[in-house]
Amino acid sequence: MQLDTYNLDGEKIGSVEIQDKLIQEEYSSRILQEAIVAYRNELRQGTHSTLQRSEISGSTRKLWRQKGTGRARVGSVKNPIWRHGPVVFGPQPRDYGVKINQKARRKAVRVALSERVRQEQLSVLEQLELPTHKTKAFNGILRKFTEGKCLVVVKDIDNNLERASRNLPNVKVLKAASVNAYEIVNHDRLLLAKDAIPVLEERLG
Repeated sequence: MQLDTYNLDGEKIGSVEIQDKLIQEEYSSRILQEAIVAYRNELRQGTHSTLQRSEISGSTRKLWRQKGTGRARVGSVKNPIWRHGPVVFGPQPRDYGVKINQKARRKAVRVALSERVRQEQLSVLEQLELPTHKTKAFNGILRKFTEGKCLVVVKDIDNNLERASRNLPNVKVLKAASVNAYEIVNHDRLLLAKDAIPVLEERLG
């Protein structure tokens, strides 16, 4: 399949051949959901922790006798219903990872790419070599393609591109080798450098 290519001024200057399998994958919300849930779960540190009864500092003696005081019975100062006590069934360190095989991950990326092409939200740039590291200049280039959240996929991230993009809150730059379905779906527009296409084809084909 042929896709139009653009220069940094937003002008159409040619076309590029890309594998049909990469951008004509049938839409599957189930595959996308599985891949996105797995990716987001992997981002969770799982280090949250609350104190259990055995971790609370305090005496283990019985505070008063069981009967005859008129007060509720209590066996320990480390009672979970008392102030400074432990948390009942509180969160503990855990791994939130969800198992998903590599075929499903790759298919999810192809589905996301195909949907961007169908919605005309993917543009191929002939080249993305910035002459300067200035954020204002890079932002001016992006505004010729979109006003919303933008994902830029390149073969390699050079110094100018990294410095120009890091202060833009709605812009993310990723290498083609690490692009995933969540980032594609999470952005309104996808700008794909021409030299990144072979990397995607080798990885997802």
